[in-house]
Amino acid sequence: TDAEPAPEEYRPAGVRPSDATVDALGEVDVLVRVMGPVTVDRLVDDRTVEVGFARSKSREAVVFMACRDDGSGVTADSVEAALWPAGANSRRTFNNTITDARRALGESADAERYLPNASEGLYRISGRVTTDFELFWATVEAANSTEDATAAADLLRQALSLVRGEPFTGVGLDYAWTSPTRTAVQTAVIDVADELGEILLVSGDLRGAERAARAGLAAAPGEERLYRLLMRVAAASGSRPMVERIWCELRDVLADPDHGIEPEGT
Repeated sequence: TDAEPAPEEYRPAGVRPSDATVDALGEVDVLVRVMGPVTVDRLVDDRTVEVGFARSKSREAVVFMACRDDGSGVTADSVEAALWPAGANSRRTFNNTITDARRALGESADAERYLPNASEGLYRISGRVTTDFELFWATVEAANSTEDATAAADLLRQALSLVRGEPFTGVGLDYAWTSPTRTAVQTAVIDVADELGEILLVSGDLRGAERAARAGLAAAPGEERLYRLLMRVAAASGSRPMVERIWCELRDVLADPDHGIEPEGT
């Protein structure tokens, strides 16, 4: 079924219309990936190196701040409440967690900490730390701001290339605070995949339309809107076996208990 709409006021932290540029990576040192398996990666020349944390909660603290800090900072209380909904073991546990996060992130080339000490109870993560969803959003805004249909489609492809799976994969029972963000990511990816797929379908690029739908399904498995797009692609191709294959795939997905529907005969 369609993903639940995200709150209207939701925007990924740090992205404003004036920031809509595909050159954003040139201004980023640390990329927090949430559009799939969660990792915190340092960008080094043309490669990425995953940041190592001594404590799993330290990584979660960085991910939380990257997703929540819009430049005005996040309170220590909000970080603690997100990481330990039932309450931290002690103030020392919280402090050690933040210290490890600060150590793991390190400093920029100009010796500025990526996670400075709190000031007046607020943590402000460096602007050179961003999430892949922020880059996704900025690239989509760049597509929306151009009147060149070909350029817009290319930008939407670039945005979808950031999708690596369902949001926040592999976090287990932690990251309880991610529910609204997870929904926002899935909703945005579905919309972009559907839009790009429609553009490519109309232009006759059936393979590209199918890739767009598949990218969306990677983030939101079972999304019926994208399966409808796939069915239209199959119909346009004139391939009855393809139509039947996609129909069978959708039927199997809808029968999957993970999607809330039990298969017939159980």
